[in-house]
Amino acid sequence: MPQADYAIHYQPLFTALQTMDVQALIDQVEEPWYNQTLIQVGVGAAGSHAGRVPLARTR
Repeated sequence: MPQADYAIHYQPLFTALQTMDVQALIDQVEEPWYNQTLIQVGVGAAGSHAGRVPLARTR
């Protein structure tokens, strides 16, 4: 899939406890593949340590 067909929006659209009109959001989307951050949870990346995200190792 070409990059132009995939929209990623990282800016949260809503705040905590704000009512979301999910159908209105769906109706606005024009791209065939769409990823939108709805709210921010916490302030850091999950699983991070000193600014790095550890990778899982398998044997």
